[in-house]
Amino acid sequence: MKNVLTYIVIFCSLHAFSQINQKLIKGKILNRLGSLSDVHIVNTTSNQATYSNDDGDFEIPAKPNDLLRLSYVGYETKFVIIEKKNLSIQKNVFVIEKTTYTLDEIKLRRHNLIGTITTDIKETPVNYKDNALMETMDLSEIDMRILDGDDYIDKNVRPDVVKSDPTTLFEGVGTAVNMPFGNSKKLWNLRKELAFKKGMPAKLMKELGAKFFFIDLGIPPEKYYHFLEYCNPLGIENHYKKGEKLEVIKILQNESKSYSEVINEHK
Repeated sequence: MKNVLTYIVIFCSLHAFSQINQKLIKGKILNRLGSLSDVHIVNTTSNQATYSNDDGDFEIPAKPNDLLRLSYVGYETKFVIIEKKNLSIQKNVFVIEKTTYTLDEIKLRRHNLIGTITTDIKETPVNYKDNALMETMDLSEIDMRILDGDDYIDKNVRPDVVKSDPTTLFEGVGTAVNMPFGNSKKLWNLRKELAFKKGMPAKLMKELGAKFFFIDLGIPPEKYYHFLEYCNPLGIENHYKKGEKLEVIKILQNESKSYSEVINEHK
């Protein structure tokens, strides 16, 4: 018990002696723009701390060889060893610098191209829809000098010409009028059917997508229209017209295998 009391007395004496030797060191914190407030100042030797005021000024007990740590968010932490001369200076000035963060260089690219033609050409995405349209709209082999005046609709489905006497066309009030328009509805229905046949491939492509035909089914883009004609005997136009799209998809999936075998045999 006596030994414990002796140690306590010695420790308190040393602590008191240390405190007596400490003096207040006065300082001012600056950055490149002027004074800096709220900087955390810690005497790491005595574990005492304080903050700089609005003018950047502070006071903290210290003695020679004490280590001060100056820290502030966004600035480099600075360590200062107190010398005897620091205790006699009216105001010590400490400058701290902003922290500079250096990031590794990164490159953002929207593609996997590396700049070499022989390699990049394999990585270039293929626009299958555009390729199919270009193949279909290719008119390079058509001789534009040939004038063809034969209009199928005009020649085969135009209404019959009925000759009538204009003086007897209207026989009086309340009598029937005979007009030569008996085939107009038939002509309209035929034009409507032809318009449907012409527009169906584009609508089907838009709804199912190029990936379905050219990737999933493996149909070459230039054979797109030919493949639809190949499937047409199975009634895909009628199913599509009725809104039975699942039936259309089943037919296309089933027939794509046999179609691929057919075109491979003719290569």
